[in-house]
Amino acid sequence: MINSQRIIHFNVRIRSQRKFLIILQLIAMGMNILYFIAVHIEITIKLKTIDEKLKEATAILDDIIVSLIIECLALYFLIKLDRLGILIFALIEVTYWVLMVMTMVFMIVAHITSQPAISANDQNTSQPAVVRSIDIVIIMHGLITLVVSIVKIIFMFKLVKLLKEHNEQDIQQEFPLI
Repeated sequence: MINSQRIIHFNVRIRSQRKFLIILQLIAMGMNILYFIAVHIEITIKLKTIDEKLKEATAILDDIIVSLIIECLALYFLIKLDRLGILIFALIEVTYWVLMVMTMVFMIVAHITSQPAISANDQNTSQPAVVRSIDIVIIMHGLITLVVSIVKIIFMFKLVKLLKEHNEQDIQQEFPLI
């Protein structure tokens, strides 16, 4: 009786965590699409020639497609409740954010060391309002994606642990020690 209640409890926790992670995966996919749209609009405004716009949009689209494929594969393993697949994609997510932080640090250092002092004339020039609002959208995308990814990573590792405990429980019930 106690074991059956425990199994029911495991199943309920597994289903609820899986639903939550599926929702987070869908949010991450939506954020990637939003990012593509915002960056594409920004590129259209900033670049002058059609060739430059097409080249940049194609590069960004390639990045988004790779990101969406990874998100879809992670979603597949979440739906199937494949413990190893979920663990692999949790580790991919951790690696992605470590590399992203390293890239941001290098970019900030490069930007600070290569930027000349701002003169009085440069302070009066301003960007168009659309570009500034798109920059805000891109910054908000980054922050929301960071929060979603951190929560997703935590819950992926929790789900992997829960699936491992559930599998151990099933093995103990099949072969009880005498």
